[in-house]
Amino acid sequence: HITPLDARVGALTLRRVAGSGDSPPVTHLLSNGRYAVMLTGAGTGYSRWRDIAVTRWREDPTTDSSGTFVFLRDTGSGEVWSTCVQPVAGSAGHDETVFGEDHAEFQHRDGTLTTSMDVLVSGEDDGEVRRLSLANGGRDPREVELTSYAELVLTTAAADNAHPAFAKMFVQTEHLAEYGALVATRRPRSHEEPRVWAAHFAVVEGEIVEPGPDVTPPKYITRVPPKFPQRALTLQVQGQVEAQALIGIDGSVEEVRILSVSRKGFGFEDATRDAVMKWRFRPATKRGVKVRTWVTIRVPFELKE
Repeated sequence: HITPLDARVGALTLRRVAGSGDSPPVTHLLSNGRYAVMLTGAGTGYSRWRDIAVTRWREDPTTDSSGTFVFLRDTGSGEVWSTCVQPVAGSAGHDETVFGEDHAEFQHRDGTLTTSMDVLVSGEDDGEVRRLSLANGGRDPREVELTSYAELVLTTAAADNAHPAFAKMFVQTEHLAEYGALVATRRPRSHEEPRVWAAHFAVVEGEIVEPGPDVTPPKYITRVPPKFPQRALTLQVQGQVEAQALIGIDGSVEEVRILSVSRKGFGFEDATRDAVMKWRFRPATKRGVKVRTWVTIRVPFELKE
């Protein structure tokens, strides 16, 4: 059911939807005129770009299971749930959905952990943002893994509905490690069919822990050697770069900052950045919990006989 919100903020009107999958779906539409996202109170829905279906949608109120979802897993207990009622409600908790004119918010409270997800459509670029926040109100630390999921279509909804199994065969995906992004496209069936691309990536905002006595520093797992810059190789110039790398909780390198370079103008900085972004680490931990932290590295460029 819908409970009207008495307060108005400026000209914005809000609707509160009880987080239950039992009642008929209540829908909400966000759009910038080109890119649109439809959401239900249970968190299902679709994404469209012009006449292209970005994600798969089936109008079936009995299942109501299509959409873009974020799954969470407590690594300690193994419990799995989703940010919305659908598709995995998890244990008994309190769910609430708020629909605003320019956003949608899904809240889930279960014990000491509160999950909040805001969904917005960019007014400038053709894309959507799903901002997820976790708040732990308990005394004990909790480690939670996040996994996003969507079935990509990248063609018209009519074509996908007509031959869904056939349509799935043409979607190709690729992981770009240097950007931390998943990209997808649809293999064209003819030369006249335009190529459509979609990208999906995560931006982590959280505490960056400084090295200290209670922090176990990250450890190297994979180190990709840098490519020697062609100009430096031609001129037989050696060098060394000192940089800082931000290591995420998954062990990937999120950012590289160049601190110093012994010989400028030979491309050592770009070669270092390109290589270090492919490195992998065992993440740092603080009192047993994975954390983000900076590490200082030195990358030598030496000519060998």
